Amino acid sequence: MVSLKDARYQVLKNLFGPLVTDMLCPTEIVGESNIPSRGPALLVANHRSVMDPYVMTARTKRVVNWVMAPFVSSIPVFGWLAEQAGAISIIKGEEGKAEALIDRMDAVLRQGRLVGIFPEGMDNFKRPVGPMTLSQFHGTFMRVVLRAAIPNLPVIPAAVFSKRDASLGEVKGSMMKLLDPSERAFALPDMKLVGYQEALIVIGKPLRFDEYYDRYIHPTDRDGEDPAQQALVDQLTEQVRGSVANLLERAALLEAPTGGTLPGPVTLLPDHPVGT
Repeated sequence: MVSLKDARYQVLKNLFGPLVTDMLCPTEIVGESNIPSRGPALLVANHRSVMDPYVMTARTKRVVNWVMAPFVSSIPVFGWLAEQAGAISIIKGEEGKAEALIDRMDAVLRQGRLVGIFPEGMDNFKRPVGPMTLSQFHGTFMRVVLRAAIPNLPVIPAAVFSKRDASLGEVKGSMMKLLDPSERAFALPDMKLVGYQEALIVIGKPLRFDEYYDRYIHPTDRDGEDPAQQALVDQLTEQVRGSVANLLERAALLEAPTGGTLPGPVTLLPDHPVGT
């Protein structure tokens, strides 16, 4: 039986999907068969543009419960629509935000649903990067995987590759702070927003991390993980990031003209914490 939120999701997708991926930004998808048709799964993708969740939603057959940044829920109309369509919203403020997100993602996965997340967060909105650049992945999604310990849980890497960029203008950080004063990305004077005129989505083969479940102990207090646990999370997070990087290079290869020049290898930017 289709849930009410799934029905809303499909209505919104049918209304706006063709506008986004047929008219505004023609988008192809490769490898969608790597997303299981049912059961819990985690979709992990790169994030350069505010358009990313929209083009992926429009081109993915299965309902995706996207993790939504806290400030999005405060945007009139958009925040409400996202929540109505099943987006996973988390509390505002720094205190307890990561733990709240882990709890919500865990709960939705246990309902047998597909959860989508962009582990770069807001990093690429602070300093716009090229289509072949990945910022550091924040490891919250991997903590969800290890803590939930769902047998055979597929973690599916995905890459959104821009064939042609478009500028969406600038947004003043002072204005965005009105939506979420705790978001450190909004401390900058402004953010240059990137859009796509044409895009390609590549879905990779699922990764599984069952062999690491017994090695991870989720911290029970605010002091956090011990160094060994942190190192394990970092190692596995970087493995997923590497898979997304490989997919970006594959997308560039698919789009390279015969005898033309590739955009170059993926650039991995160093770590600089900015939240979850």
